[in-house]
Amino acid sequence: MTQITTITPAIGTPMEGGFLGARYLDETGALAGLIVSRAEIGDFDPVPWLKNPQDVPGACSLLDGLANTQAMAEAGSEIAQTILDLVIDGVGGWHIPALDQMTALRSTAMPRAGIVPAQSIAEVFQEGSDDAFRRDWYWTSTQDNSGSAWLQSFLYGYQTNTSKGSRNRVRAVRKCLL
Repeated sequence: MTQITTITPAIGTPMEGGFLGARYLDETGALAGLIVSRAEIGDFDPVPWLKNPQDVPGACSLLDGLANTQAMAEAGSEIAQTILDLVIDGVGGWHIPALDQMTALRSTAMPRAGIVPAQSIAEVFQEGSDDAFRRDWYWTSTQDNSGSAWLQSFLYGYQTNTSKGSRNRVRAVRKCLL
């Protein structure tokens, strides 16, 4: 009998316009990868999630960042539309990570040591690398309620919610099946 072995790329492996940032089970239960864009193209200075906060019912998924980002854009989010329009190395499908996608990234892409979770083992995500997450707050695409959405800290490692009108960093990601 022939055995087929599947080799999953390591965290930090360059692929499809960025670097493999995390592995997780997607909304269908399939093994997926989250590709993090190169920072020079897909890491955005602080912007509001939505300038005129309102309920965005389609942006409540914990795992489907693409659907959330599409709903954000339909509601008028400029950053969501900017990220949906991104094409990096000929590859589209970029979005703002959903809350649980960001949790997976927190576990594998923390830029510095001395905190929990530990510093990433992938050099590309370690502090000092051009492509590391900044020691700052990043939006997720997951709404908490009509006035707030979820954030991920890449300084302390925890998540919280805040007003959709506040300004925080955004990093473009895309999903791939592994």
